[in-house]
Parts: sequence; structure tokens; C-alpha cells
Amino acid sequence: MFRRFKDWLARRQAIRDGFLPHPITINGATYSLRRMTEADIPAALDLERAVYGDTPWEKMAFMSELQKKSTALYLVLVVPESGQLAAFIGASFRRLESHITNIAVHPQFQRQGIGRTLMELMLDRSKTMGIQVVSLEVRLDNVHAQSLYRSLGFVDGRVRRNYYTRERADAIDMAVKLSGSTDKAPINDCDHNATV
Repeated sequence: MFRRFKDWLARRQAIRDGFLPHPITINGATYSLRRMTEADIPAALDLERAVYGDTPWEKMAFMSELQKKSTALYLVLVVPESGQLAAFIGASFRRLESHITNIAVHPQFQRQGIGRTLMELMLDRSKTMGIQVVSLEVRLDNVHAQSLYRSLGFVDGRVRRNYYTRERADAIDMAVKLSGSTDKAPINDCDHNATV
């Protein structure tokens, strides 16, 4: 019992403290990868509008998630020269499961491996934390995203009718089981330098 509590506490601490800003290279372009802050919310909402034509998440939803520092991790990918938000990803972590809550890549930066890199980063973090399953939901008509997720090992689950209430759009649940999960301490994110 004490060991499980200790492991749980270590995971929460790893989420809270385990991510330091650092440069990351994707397809030859270098970005800055760091935790999302409340100051990033307006840019995240603009990015959502550029990607989805609307904002699936409201300002308060982001604010609420950012306050969950020990159970959620939200990252932004920023163009260093301009400060433009190129992409963001968010995930919540439970004992044995993590859930990708949100991911968006600005249209100007799509098809460059950014979405894949961010997903792989969250999958790696989940695996290192001993997570066994990573889940998400995606619009049923978003075939490009589904193709990416399937290439990462996600499999289709149930279809949720009218999941996106504003658009009355359906979603599909997807999940991947992580093999080789460990209970080791999280990787040092300063050393993570993905090239895709």
C-alpha cells in the first residue's frame, strides 16, 4: 500500500516539475518547446480558430486544465524568431491511463511531422511513468488525424454521436496499449531533442 502511494506521489511530482523549456528540432526547423501558461491561452484560441474554424475549447477550459499541474501537462511549440505558436498538446494522467485532451498544429506548420513529434513525446512520457493505456477522441471526419494516430498504434473504439455539440459532429474513441511501461523516473526533458 505504501509503495503504491509513493509511486503515485512520484508520478504527480513528475508531472508538476518534470518539464523544462528546451529547443527541439523537427524536420530541420528548430522550435522552443515548453509548458503552456495562461499567457499562451489567447494564442491557443487563435490557433484553434485557424485549425477548426471555431474554438472547441473556451478560455476557462484551458485555465482549468493549466491549474491541474500534478495531473495534466500542456505543452506549446513556439517559433523562436517570431514567438508564433506553431502547435500545442495537452494530456491528463491517471494511475494507469493517460488521455490526450487536445492537440492542434497551425495550418502553416502542418504536414511537417510536428503532430507526430508531440504525440510521440506524450507517449514516451506516459510509458516512462508506467502508464499502460493512452486514449483520445477525434472527429470522425478527421481522417488525417486518425491516420496519424493509427500509425502510432492507436486502435478504433466506439463512435460517440454528436460528441462535438456545437457542430453536432461525431467522434471516435481511440487508444493504444503501451508495451514495456516502466515505473522509472521520467526522462529529463532537457535532453529530449526529436528530429522527425
